[in-house]
Amino acid sequence: MTLLLCIVAGCGGGGGGGTGGSGGGGNPPPAGTTISATFSNANGAPMPNVIATSSGTFSGWTVATLSGGTLQYTLPPGVTQYAIAYYCQNNETIFEASTSDTVKPSLGCFPNNTATNVTFSYDVHNIAGATQARIDVVNGSNAATSGAQASVTGNYTFAPPFSVPAGNDDIMVKALDNSGDVLGAHIFRAQSISSGNTYPLTPLSSSETTTLQSVGASNAPSGWTLTYLGGIILADGSRFFMPDFSGSYAIPAASQVQPGDYFFAGAQASPANNSSLTAAVVTANAPPASVSLVAPFSYVGPTPADDPAFAFSYSGAFSVNGTIVYQVSMQWGTNSLGVTATKSAVGSNPSIKVPNLAATSSLFPNLPSGGVNVNWTAYVVDETPLDLTGAVLPPNFSTQITGAVGAYTAP
Repeated sequence: MTLLLCIVAGCGGGGGGGTGGSGGGGNPPPAGTTISATFSNANGAPMPNVIATSSGTFSGWTVATLSGGTLQYTLPPGVTQYAIAYYCQNNETIFEASTSDTVKPSLGCFPNNTATNVTFSYDVHNIAGATQARIDVVNGSNAATSGAQASVTGNYTFAPPFSVPAGNDDIMVKALDNSGDVLGAHIFRAQSISSGNTYPLTPLSSSETTTLQSVGASNAPSGWTLTYLGGIILADGSRFFMPDFSGSYAIPAASQVQPGDYFFAGAQASPANNSSLTAAVVTANAPPASVSLVAPFSYVGPTPADDPAFAFSYSGAFSVNGTIVYQVSMQWGTNSLGVTATKSAVGSNPSIKVPNLAATSSLFPNLPSGGVNVNWTAYVVDETPLDLTGAVLPPNFSTQITGAVGAYTAP
C-alpha cells in the first residue's frame, strides 16, 4: 500500500491574527485535532504506493505524503471524523474513524519479503498415531504451510510459485493423524530463513504430544454448520492454528510454551449456502474454552454501481462491549479493496459508499466496471481492543462478528 502524509497547514485556523490594537491581537483561532498514523515496515512490509486523507463526511480526498513511516494531518476545528486510504500490492484499504476511537492509528501493508526453494527435513515418527506431518512457517502476518504430507519423515521444498517468509521465522512441525488432527508439535523459534537453503528440523520427541482443549459456542443458529478454531500465539505475534475439527483444538506440550505466549479460540456458524456467518474469537493466557455468537446479519448486497454503497441494518445485541466496526471488502481479479469504519465515525447502521479514489490519484486503481465479477463481504464487528490490521490477534482480545457474503456483476 502507499502511505500518504498530508499535513493540512492551518486547517480552519490560519488568518485573522487578531483585531485588537498593536501588541494585543484577538483570540487565536481554534486548533483542529492532529491525526498521526504510523505505517510499519516490520517483517518486510512495504510502504504504500499512495495515500489519501479525508475528514467530516468524507466527500473529498487529498493525496498526502509519508515522512519516516508517519502520516500527520490536522482536522478542521470541530471536526472529529477522519479517513485514511492507502494502496499497495493490488490491495486498497480505507480506514474511517473518529478522534474518540484513536488519533494514532497503526496501519500497514501486507509483508512481501519471501524466500523460495527452501527445503525443510522433518521427522514426527516418535508421536504415537501419527501418519502425516505438516510444516507451518510464520513471520508476523506472513505465513506459509506445506499442507499435510503423507509421510512421518521426509523433506518438503517450498518451490515457486510457493514461498515462505524470509528473515527470522517461527516454524511449527506438526504430527497429524489420518483425520488431520494435531497429535504432536514442536516450535522452532526465530530461525533465519533465506532462499535456496535446506534446514534440518530436529525430530519430534515422544514427549511433545498435544492435549485437547474443548471449545463451546453458544447461540449458534439452528441448522447452521459450526466450525471451530484454536491454537497458540507466540510472544512475537506468530500465530499457529491447531484445530482438530470436532469442537476442540490442540495445545502444545508445556515444553513448547514460553513466557509471553498466549492462546486463541473461536467458532463460526454458517448456513448451507454460505451466504452469511456469525463468529467469535477470544485470546487469553490460559486456553479459552467458550465463545458466544450473535444473531446473523442478513443482507442481499449492494446495488451494482461504479461506487457501490453497502447499507447496514442490524439490530442484534453484542456482548463484547468494545468498538463497533463496519467492514466491507470487494475482490475482483487480482485486486481487492477493504473499508473499515467505526460506529463513532459513521453512526449506527450506516450506508458505506466506496469511493473511487482513482479520481484523486491515478496511483489508486479504478473500481471494477464493464461486466467484471465482484465478490463482496459486509461485516458488523464488536471488538476490544480495536485491532485495525488484523495481522496479529493481540492479548486479551475479544470479538464477535456477523456478516453477509455475495457477488455481483459490475456495470
